[in-house]
Amino acid sequence: MSPAPNIGVLATGSCLPGRILTEEEVPNAAGADPDWIVRRNGVPGRRIAEPEQAASDLAAEAVRNALAEAGLSASALGLLILATTTPDEFGPSTACRVRALVGADSALALDVMAARSGWLFAARVARDWLRSGTGERYAAVVGVEVYSRFADPADRAAAVLFADGAVATILGPVPPWTGFAPTRLGTDGTGADDVLIPVGGS
Repeated sequence: MSPAPNIGVLATGSCLPGRILTEEEVPNAAGADPDWIVRRNGVPGRRIAEPEQAASDLAAEAVRNALAEAGLSASALGLLILATTTPDEFGPSTACRVRALVGADSALALDVMAARSGWLFAARVARDWLRSGTGERYAAVVGVEVYSRFADPADRAAAVLFADGAVATILGPVPPWTGFAPTRLGTDGTGADDVLIPVGGS
């Protein structure tokens, strides 16, 4: 039996909405000084999706860009894992919508919901899957959020932080002594109520 291949990141791609919400626009609702916002998070503006843009639209564009960077077609993908806490809807998975949008007809598709750790969990799943010997060679791992649909603009803690965008990474075989090292992840659910989104759907 051949040894399991080393798996690493072959390419990345992103998609940012065109609309930028500046520091000057945020305080109107949140009551926060623009200078305070910059000192707090160092972000001069945040991207906001248009009403007709769903999480799947942003994710699909990020995957297309990553595939182009990798020099691969969508048909080469055997796996598509999407990490999000703001899916298009609760069913079907947003990954299935992205699969259809990019034409990844051979890819298995699933969502991972692990909040800010989502990409790490998704990448770990993809790495182990590609090493399992079931035939999949390349995977797209996508992180996407459309928090502007959920963040209360009057909530000073949330409005200055959360925005919209997507990033995709193409994972695949890499030379020996490169790629992902063994990864150990953990979970602590005791603070689950500290950051809560009680509804879904973009």
